[in-house]
Amino acid sequence: MIEGILEDVARIYPSKLIDDQLGDIPRIAFNIRLALNGADPRAISVCDIGGGVGLFSVGCAALGMNALLVDDFADPISRRVGDSVFVVHKKYGVRVLSRNVITDGLADISERFDVVTTFESMEHWHHSPKRLFRQVGDQLLKPGGRFVLSVPNCVNLRKRFSVPFGIGKWSSMEDWYEEAEFRGHVREPDVADLRYIARDMGLKDVQILGRNWLGYTSRSGFVRLGTWVADRSLRLFPSLCKDLYMTGRSPRAHAGTNALHGRHSAKRNGNDDRADFRWRENPVAKRIQMRGSERGYNSFNAADELCSCALTNQDRQQLDVCPPIEVHAV
Repeated sequence: MIEGILEDVARIYPSKLIDDQLGDIPRIAFNIRLALNGADPRAISVCDIGGGVGLFSVGCAALGMNALLVDDFADPISRRVGDSVFVVHKKYGVRVLSRNVITDGLADISERFDVVTTFESMEHWHHSPKRLFRQVGDQLLKPGGRFVLSVPNCVNLRKRFSVPFGIGKWSSMEDWYEEAEFRGHVREPDVADLRYIARDMGLKDVQILGRNWLGYTSRSGFVRLGTWVADRSLRLFPSLCKDLYMTGRSPRAHAGTNALHGRHSAKRNGNDDRADFRWRENPVAKRIQMRGSERGYNSFNAADELCSCALTNQDRQQLDVCPPIEVHAV
């Protein structure tokens, strides 16, 4: 079903992109199934970061998902095709936000999503994604929401054999030297790096998967045959695969964040005194105040400062033992 819908969508693309999109259907179908994780697509909202002009966000929308695509669209392919490609996105209702997520972040997006994805994009980023991924975990994902990250593996099996022979370069000299801005791979991670990111984001139920998509589209028949023979066996050892996937879930609820968000909600509705009183009486708030005081914060009014100083992942693990509190406008 998914493959058939993706084929219909791919054929609506500008003519110069159709063949590439058709060839990418197996990977995109896998990515969509990974994002859905068995859920009904009509009940899912997804934010795709760095998806460019690819099929993923459009395919999600064609299946019935509420899809937001965020990208700076500064890649050479985006510059070549221009805005003509977005006719497809408009047809299926994909919302498009043009932005550099590393420099500008996503803190101003108030919507929360069931799934946040970023496929084959992080390795191109010139600066750390730590702040962005914190925003994903703290602001974009619904409680229990799913995060899916895909990257090339810097130490896959092929590279372990090819690099000693001097044939392991990823980017051409022209892509790096002749272009005004290098858009190639800046840093490719490995399995340990993905687990590091998952821990920093506080994700639960983390899984690492491996696939080998590039080999199936190689110009060499020998490489295509070898990939077909070895792929399923290599999947048992993700650290050897060409493509790595990390999936995880946002914690179901954070007592500290629930209390703070409840306080903000009541203040927005004009119940400042009641919100402050119930916030102060909450045991979570008392512990946050103590931690904030230790770091130089002495006022509950500095809510944003308390968020940044007190609600680290370590604090959250300690605060999760306290019951959440909700503050309702009356």
